[in-house]
Amino acid sequence: MNLYDRFFNGEIQLWKTYWIGLVAVNVITQLIIKILSNANANFMLILIMSISLLLWSAAALIATWRSAKKYTGSIYFKSLAQIAVVFGWISLFANCSAVLVYFKNQ
Repeated sequence: MNLYDRFFNGEIQLWKTYWIGLVAVNVITQLIIKILSNANANFMLILIMSISLLLWSAAALIATWRSAKKYTGSIYFKSLAQIAVVFGWISLFANCSAVLVYFKNQ
């Protein structure tokens, strides 16, 4: 099984799934998109990166939930991760709306 399959199926440690797969990737990608937007980069490049980020975010939220379900450590960390995933979905839907409005006005 490859790394992505292990990640998506929740077989990677919860802390790695959450902090690296979800938080770090999203922060870095959002920074790159922001820099490209401020630099008036190619519209299609920003669009592709934005869609890719939304798709990755959805996959990372699913992976984090699955990893939390398999987590055998503290119920506190398991619950925090699942709460973060719920808020992550809310944020993802809000970001989808914002992206659609942004690209509609371009």
